[in-house]
Amino acid sequence: MKAIRLVCHFSGLILPLIFLAGCGQQQTSVDAAIYNSLKSYIDSIKVIDTHQHQKLSSILRGGEVNFYTILSTTGLGTDLVSAGSPGLDADMIERGDLDSLWKTYGVFLDRCRNTSVYGHLVQSFRILYDMDEPYFTRDNIEKLSAQLAHNYNNPESWYREALEKAPIELMLNDQWWDQFKVRTDFESHALVMRIDMYMVSIAHRAELERADADTMSNPFYQARREDFEIRDLDDYLAFADRWFAKFVERGALCAKTANAYHRSIDYRNVSKEEAYRLFARPPETLTPGQRKRLEDYMFFWCVGKCAEYDLPLQIHTGYLAGNSRSLENGRPMKLLDVFQAFPQVKFSLFHGGFPWYQEIGALAKSYPNVYVDLCWLPVISRETAVSALHQWLDCVPYTKFFWGGDCYTVEDAVGSLEYGRDVVAQVLAERVSAGRMSMELAREVARGIFRNNAIRFFKLKEKFGKDFN
Repeated sequence: MKAIRLVCHFSGLILPLIFLAGCGQQQTSVDAAIYNSLKSYIDSIKVIDTHQHQKLSSILRGGEVNFYTILSTTGLGTDLVSAGSPGLDADMIERGDLDSLWKTYGVFLDRCRNTSVYGHLVQSFRILYDMDEPYFTRDNIEKLSAQLAHNYNNPESWYREALEKAPIELMLNDQWWDQFKVRTDFESHALVMRIDMYMVSIAHRAELERADADTMSNPFYQARREDFEIRDLDDYLAFADRWFAKFVERGALCAKTANAYHRSIDYRNVSKEEAYRLFARPPETLTPGQRKRLEDYMFFWCVGKCAEYDLPLQIHTGYLAGNSRSLENGRPMKLLDVFQAFPQVKFSLFHGGFPWYQEIGALAKSYPNVYVDLCWLPVISRETAVSALHQWLDCVPYTKFFWGGDCYTVEDAVGSLEYGRDVVAQVLAERVSAGRMSMELAREVARGIFRNNAIRFFKLKEKFGKDFN
């Protein structure tokens, strides 16, 4: 790594500054000793990971696990399509024909070597599989695939081993694929209640009650299974409340919505009388505006239940996974009416609201009940994460930040964590190097982001009945 030593005069102090160039990442105005000390400290923190979608079955679909199996669960697939690639072929991946896969996708992988999502996956394979090259190649993909196949012969054991190596102590796992699932698959997972099905379903009763309707996360199907009759809006709300109570009883730490994937998050308060009338109408007669108002009512009702059950609410804001999405859906400022209506509910806003991260900073500064989760942001854009965290630390109390991975596999999670640690270490080292923050405070901020803030916010000591040191 190339280092250029400069001297900077700041507040009467003479500080040695290091400009580091390498690994495709630019680090400026950082004393190397300070960065290394902070990074070493951050690496030692047992992480409370505030957002994941860990799902072993997503990669154990048949055939041996290979490099492309992991790739297909990450955002790198989106970058490949953006670079001109055809969509990832699940059948080809399952067959494990690595030569054909490289011929199809190798050129597009190479086009993405500059992106953060590519880089974080490289970091993951360096940490977990001792990969020593800077980029993925036909040869090292073959080697990595053999290692993956070996590890996933005993997936549960490998999963626990990788988490211990990270180290990640606890993950809040959003099981969006089955929103009635009230159990977790691993002792390191904490339960999250996904509430989107209640908003998405409320205006689509007719199609969801059909015999051929999708049964997963379908309130009308689940109600029939439980012999619970939904005749009107009161019944629908009673059924939803029944499941709120079940999740709370099973120890859910929070609720979560990612409704920006379905619609804009500009929710408005709608009276129950209007919602009752709309629910009673044949769904096919509702206009788009009326469907939105019915969904808006249900969202406000769900937030009210979060207040009643003392559940924080995690909200997807900003960028949407996949290609050619309606990105404006998740703009953070659209949530102002919600924050003002529910000052007693704590809201955690995800992904830095990318690309509207300055809006996130303004909201977290203004509203005592609005918090910031860095989940996914360093993987979307590492340099944006650096800029955003610098700006947030200028205006938002440091006890209001969390970190989460937003990943489906442990490989993805470990690489995401490494990128998050590097971002936080760089930002704090720059501040310490410039004399704007003490080393003691920098360590406290880092420990807050990766552990202590989440312990307080989610009341982990109270919920788990143990001390989180």
